[in-house]
Amino acid sequence: MSNEQRTLTQLLEQELTNPADYQKFIAEISRLLEDKKSVLESLLLKDKHHKLIYYLDSQKLWLKLIGIRLIKALMVTGVILAVLSVIIFGENAFIYLSASFVGMVFLYFIYMFLISREIKSVSRRVKELNLNYRSQIEDLLEGLK
Repeated sequence: MSNEQRTLTQLLEQELTNPADYQKFIAEISRLLEDKKSVLESLLLKDKHHKLIYYLDSQKLWLKLIGIRLIKALMVTGVILAVLSVIIFGENAFIYLSASFVGMVFLYFIYMFLISREIKSVSRRVKELNLNYRSQIEDLLEGLK
């Protein structure tokens, strides 16, 4: 086994135990360009994994933030409905206000339930991608040894 292959093997074994920062991994790999096939496979594998995890983490964050924005919109709508109900219905506004608030709360909880299920689904996909990534690195390590 050449010196470059040993270095690449050590780098990939380190990636299995403690994944490196993306830029640091690229810098280390770029020094090993003499063994082009395995270096490029490693680089492409790391790049693909990094992009997929970044996309899924962004999706998970977006889903969490949309719930916060939704509750703000519901609060503003509730205040507007309260003012309009008092203006239009006067003393009987309580019935209409109660019904609209209960409806909004019900819709919000349904929405948050669906969002939490989607976040769990994204988290499962991230775990599956990490396992797949580990198996691909192990296959690449087997090819180097």
